[in-house]
Order: sequence, then C-alpha cells, then structure tokens
Amino acid sequence: MEVENYPNYLIYPDGRLWSISRMRYLKTHATKGGVGYMLCHNKEGKNFLVIDLLKTYYPKNPLPDSHHLKSFLKHPNEDNPP
Repeated sequence: MEVENYPNYLIYPDGRLWSISRMRYLKTHATKGGVGYMLCHNKEGKNFLVIDLLKTYYPKNPLPDSHHLKSFLKHPNEDNPP
C-alpha cells in the first residue's frame, strides 16, 4: 500500500518498505521509540516507526513485537536472512 504523502514508497503487512525509486526494500534503523524508516520526498526526510506505519495502513492485522521486527527487517533484500 502506498504511503500517504510519500508516493515512492510501498508498505507491506509484514513491515517491509519498498522504495520504488531504488527498486529495493529499505533497511530499518533504530530510532527513538523502536524500529523505523527514514522516508524522503521533495528533499525532505522524516522518520517513521514501523509499528506506526502498520497501525495506519493495516489496522486489522495483528502487530508484531519489536524483537521480531528487528530480526526480520534487518536483511530485507536477502532471500534467507540469518
């Protein structure tokens, strides 16, 4: 699902974020409050928590815990992450 006000990004129910312009999944980073992404549009960047994006775009899905997100999203572009 496209992220509102950030047309080059797609968020998936498992928390992965696809960059249309880079043609790859973005890596997460530690941010205040949890695991997040830095999204850019018109040369301005903003941090978003993965949990907040999932609550907004997939409100009926159960939310994963932060430990699961950290391990799952650490290597989003590999077929078999460690």
